[in-house]
Amino acid sequence: MVLDVESTCDKDNPTWPNEVIEFPVILLDPKKQTLETFFHKHVRPTENPTLTHFCKDFTGITQEQVDTSDTIDVVLSQFHDHLIAKNFNVGNCREGDEKDTFSFAVLTDGPWDLRDHLGLECRRKQIKTASYLHRWVNIRWLFSEFFGCPRRNVSGMLSYLKLSFEGREHSGIDDAYNIARIALSMVQSGCKLRVNDGLVKPPRPIKNKNKNKKQVKK
Repeated sequence: MVLDVESTCDKDNPTWPNEVIEFPVILLDPKKQTLETFFHKHVRPTENPTLTHFCKDFTGITQEQVDTSDTIDVVLSQFHDHLIAKNFNVGNCREGDEKDTFSFAVLTDGPWDLRDHLGLECRRKQIKTASYLHRWVNIRWLFSEFFGCPRRNVSGMLSYLKLSFEGREHSGIDDAYNIARIALSMVQSGCKLRVNDGLVKPPRPIKNKNKNKKQVKK
């Protein structure tokens, strides 16, 4: 489940309380090596309901889109119900049971989407989140580890793979799709996608310093 949220923001204001305004998920099936849009909702912010001009220009999201959307608690519930409808094993994840196991993982570019944007917003609003949103595949870390290169942003990873960005940068659904393309390319090069980050970080594997650097599959 490749997730890349977009949030409210203001130029040159690092203390702005971000609220998720786009929640897109691309389904990546490593076995079938397929990508498809799984879930996509805009979200209505409540702390700062009026989008700044900077936010609208940056994300491409309009005031009308968020005004006619549900709030984040409702969207998270809709996502959970959609997982169940599509026969994904979610166990007691809605109750935040960290011991739960399930048949999928969320994949993001770095820790920011789930830790700093969605995570902090839900803490402020006292919204309980499912445990599958508490740990994730950090593709930026995994990419660096697998290819033996410095950490790169989405554009940098695409460039390394000799791919071009498709769509509009900072559109959540387009960002998620391009991150999914990166992950799929890694799978095709032999990478095993695994959870490597979270609100409580899982143990990191011991690095083999003699391991040869991976090459991009042609």
